[in-house]
Amino acid sequence: MKVYQRETMRRMIKSHLDEDQRLSSEADILFFLAYQLFLRRLADEARVRMQYDAAAGITSSKRSMSKRHVVGAVQFILRRSARLATSNATRRRRS
Repeated sequence: MKVYQRETMRRMIKSHLDEDQRLSSEADILFFLAYQLFLRRLADEARVRMQYDAAAGITSSKRSMSKRHVVGAVQFILRRSARLATSNATRRRRS
């Protein structure tokens, strides 16, 4: 059983590369693993936001994850990733 279609993944990645750039044989696997980790983190953050709403007394948030939870989680993850990238770049410049 295949977990994902490698050719489809390779085609998607190659569509973002220049014509003179190539894709190594294991790059698609690493992209897929990063994608899986991102989805897991997104689901975890959205669940936390759902729990905050439930604790605040918003009854619909006890059982259903809404668009608000997911969008909030995406914004949080992207802001945090940008901060980490900025701090890593600053640290590299100092070295």
